[in-house]
This record gives sequence, structure tokens and C-alpha cells, in this order.
Amino acid sequence: MMYVNEDRSAALAAIAGAKNVAVKEEMAKHTTFRVGGEADYFVSPESTEQVKELIDYCKREEIPYYILGNGSNLLVSDKGYEGVMIHLGSGFAGYTIMEDGTVTVKAGTSLGAVSRAVSKAGLGDMSWASGIPGSFGGACVMNAGAYGGEMKQVLKSVTYLEEDGSIVTKDVEDLNLSYRNSIFKHSKRVVLEGTLALHPMTSEE
Repeated sequence: MMYVNEDRSAALAAIAGAKNVAVKEEMAKHTTFRVGGEADYFVSPESTEQVKELIDYCKREEIPYYILGNGSNLLVSDKGYEGVMIHLGSGFAGYTIMEDGTVTVKAGTSLGAVSRAVSKAGLGDMSWASGIPGSFGGACVMNAGAYGGEMKQVLKSVTYLEEDGSIVTKDVEDLNLSYRNSIFKHSKRVVLEGTLALHPMTSEE
């Protein structure tokens, strides 16, 4: 593969830990369509700082990179991906449900899992998302929706890594959310976590 060599492998391992760096990883294992050839590198950082360092390294070395969540609706060529796949996986999964209906969700969390968890906690507004296979971060990027609901209706704010490396939190009104679109979609901004504002479940839900 084009970008694989010992120096790069060592540099990526130094940033994210050797156990979190896979070389020539089959992308078919990481997409919902179960297709895709090998990625030069598949790296699963465990912290925001590691994400920043990985992106800085890729930019400095002029290596293509792609931020990956649950791999839903992602088609990877059978020829694979020449560059670094940065996977926001278990290190970026989890949520906290507060008594006032505020829910903080990390980007790598399954959107469907969030929907089911808040429903179990007696909160509504998210039943439309129960069958969506993507990650929470991807849902923010795409303003995901189904059955008349969408992220725009439930998001309060999103914290993300700006292209200059700064960490920014913006209210939903400033995210330019529209049909399958946002300020994230055509940029290199990386969603880290978001906050939902939910209401108690109604009898209809």
C-alpha cells in the first residue's frame, strides 16, 4: 500500500498506542455494507488529544485521512483506502442522562443505542432514531432523520474539533442544520460529542 512503512507505523503507534493501530485493515469489517478493500492504516484513538495529534501528523506528512464512525452508508472501494482511517470507536462511546432531560453523548456512540436508552429512561423525542445504524457523530454531520424526526429537533449543542485544532462548542442554531446537511458535512471539522434536550415521554410514544 502507498503509505505503509515502518517509520509511519511507529509514529502512529507512538500517538495512539500500538494496540490501536492496524495495518492493511479490511474495511469490509467496518462498514454496514460489508464491502471495501484494505486501508493502509486503521487507527482507533482513545482521546481527543490523540485525534488532534493524528490529524496533525497526517497533515504534516501529507497523508490522506478519513474520520470514521459506525461505517453506515459508507462505500469503500475494493481497491481499499490509501491513507489513515481514524476510527472514533469505543474510546468515543458513551452517554450521560441527566434528570432534567439533558443527555450528553460521545460521537462514537450508536444512535440507535441512544434512542433506546433515553426511551428506557422515560424520555421521548428520539423514537424515530431507534433503527438508524449510524453513530451519533455521523448523525450530527448528516442531520440524520426518519419518520418525521431529525437531529435538528433534539440537539442542544455540539462540541467539535475545528480545522485549526481548537475545540469549539456551538448551539444547534449555529450548526446550519438542514436536510442531510450541516457545517460539518463539507469540512474537516470532527464532531466529538453533543448534548440533547429531551422531554418526558408522552402516551403516544
